[in-house]
Amino acid sequence: MKDLDELGQLFIETFVHRDPMTAHLKLTESEAMDYCRVIFPESIKDALTCLAIDADTNKIVGFTSSFKEDIANDPSVVSRLNPRLLEAMADTSHVFDILLKPLETLEGYNPQKCFTLMYAGVHSDYTGHNLSLTLTQNLLDRAVALGFETAISECTSSRSLKQILRLGFNEINAVAYKDFGIDTFKDVPGALTLCFKVL
Repeated sequence: MKDLDELGQLFIETFVHRDPMTAHLKLTESEAMDYCRVIFPESIKDALTCLAIDADTNKIVGFTSSFKEDIANDPSVVSRLNPRLLEAMADTSHVFDILLKPLETLEGYNPQKCFTLMYAGVHSDYTGHNLSLTLTQNLLDRAVALGFETAISECTSSRSLKQILRLGFNEINAVAYKDFGIDTFKDVPGALTLCFKVL
């Protein structure tokens, strides 16, 4: 539980405080930690969380995490989330449904064989060392080992988009936050961008 809470704190620093889309959900740190305690074990049990550990302090300083299947549609996961978190997930799910529309006609896309990159974060004291790129590539390698043939990434900021493009992804759709028609995200600057890669 200690390591899970440490991972949760890093998620809070990198997403709740720094990611423009997540920040506009206005989750409290307690709500975000509750979310982490439910979702990260689902990723860890499938070995789909990669961590960077500072050898001197033994602290988690970076992570990537994803899931074999869509946790938003898993009753065993959803039943453990409080109503406030479910409300936030409903807003984000609506946005992603719009963003992912071009996949329906994309050549080479098979939803059963496509891996979704979910989270990648690095502690603010450790940025600039390509940790995020290394961790994300490790996670993609794991996806290949599990039989996935393609991958998508829903980039929530220009910074995450830049990183994903460096890993060989191609941009296939972008929608300005203000154009989604969701009050929660109408003031988020920039766009949400969908990227695709053959693994």
